[in-house]
Amino acid sequence: MTQWLLVGKRWILLLPALLAVTTLSAASVTAWEPRFRGDLSTPTAIIWIFVSTVAIAPAVLFMLAGLARSFTRPPAAPSQPAREPVTRFVVIVPAYNEEKVISNSVGSLLAQDYPRELFTVTVACNGWDGTANIARELGAQVHETRQKGIGKSAAIDETMQALAPAPQSYVVIFDADNLVSRGFLRSLDAEIQASGALALQGNHQPLTASDNMVSVGIRAAYRASSMFYSVGRSFLLRSALLCGTGFSVQAGLFASIWSKVRTQTEDIESNALLQLDHQLGVVWVEAAEFFDEKPDQVVIAIRQRVRWMVGHFHASQLYTWPLIKHAFRHRSLRSLELAVYYLFPLALFLSTAWYLLALPAMAVGLGHFHPEAVAMTVAGTALGLVYIVAMPALACLLEQRSLRPRALAITLRETLAALLISLLVWSIAILLAAACLRRRDWIFHTPHKAAVPLPRP
Repeated sequence: MTQWLLVGKRWILLLPALLAVTTLSAASVTAWEPRFRGDLSTPTAIIWIFVSTVAIAPAVLFMLAGLARSFTRPPAAPSQPAREPVTRFVVIVPAYNEEKVISNSVGSLLAQDYPRELFTVTVACNGWDGTANIARELGAQVHETRQKGIGKSAAIDETMQALAPAPQSYVVIFDADNLVSRGFLRSLDAEIQASGALALQGNHQPLTASDNMVSVGIRAAYRASSMFYSVGRSFLLRSALLCGTGFSVQAGLFASIWSKVRTQTEDIESNALLQLDHQLGVVWVEAAEFFDEKPDQVVIAIRQRVRWMVGHFHASQLYTWPLIKHAFRHRSLRSLELAVYYLFPLALFLSTAWYLLALPAMAVGLGHFHPEAVAMTVAGTALGLVYIVAMPALACLLEQRSLRPRALAITLRETLAALLISLLVWSIAILLAAACLRRRDWIFHTPHKAAVPLPRP
């Protein structure tokens, strides 16, 4: 059923169909017992407290901290002579039938402003098309997996075993469609030399191959995340989140955590493994920019998020309770926050499912609300709008550095797109993810468009 819905525009049928079923069910109960009235206030209050605590409040807190940080950072110190690069990097690019975009990642990586003898670029090819040949022609090493279509984490694991990098070197992971700024590796090296960081996350910027409402909305959300959320989280918890691409981990440490990955979302899971096994956070390297292609079709965005949410659900089952115990044992706020973060899919599912049940019940007079529950719902919704509307709008304005009519029009368009895509894509994705929880495979591969130019600074 899930596969059938995610073909063409069939996904449009899901929410109307579910609303029709719940409305007819509620109407049937009313017709059978006209005097029956259910109390919707208590479950609504419980769900909104949970959702606000788990999903909305932490995100808003980190974004506000990131916003404040952008205005209160101390002025940059006088420039010092740059240190000579010393870190050895082993860059791995997993690729499954990515012949259209492999030149993005390989080309921009081989053009790094970094000593060529200190890094290698290897494409972990587990598809059937011409990706491997193109990568070789560009100058990259290629490891073709023994079995095709094995998924990202398995392809990386096999390539790591073949390369056997020195434990003190650093593994860097990029997706095949990424474009990498020339100073990326140099920025990582500077941070490693300065702080001895063992796990680092680069500055994830959105890249779109077209300019429609889907790509605009996703771009607006990611801009706000990079500009505010990651900065604020890193500032308050001394740890960012690995986001699946553009990250680097010391090779010995990487091998120890990667062998334990059990879900489809290796990045989400790796955050827990770093914290539980090594008490390590992830250093946010703002200067290390890279650009990741985002979907420009609703169905592709839904498929991508279905995979994310299924993996996130599985990670929640594996790590939420161990992280809570770890938090109290080690008095670690970072572990506690990460445990809360792992409950995000459950919060999203409960809020979406409850709306689908409560709205039809209210429409046919089956349920009633107390004023306190209405006030709580309004307050929670307002807080959510700060996250999905106000912050993307503010990020767009700050990027343009203008309040002229054109800048305001662009901001309005991007903000509305971010709101619509957030409500539409995530609500459908979480319902389909709940139907796919038994699946442990890669589920959906995200197709990429074509090579696009690196955005100008």
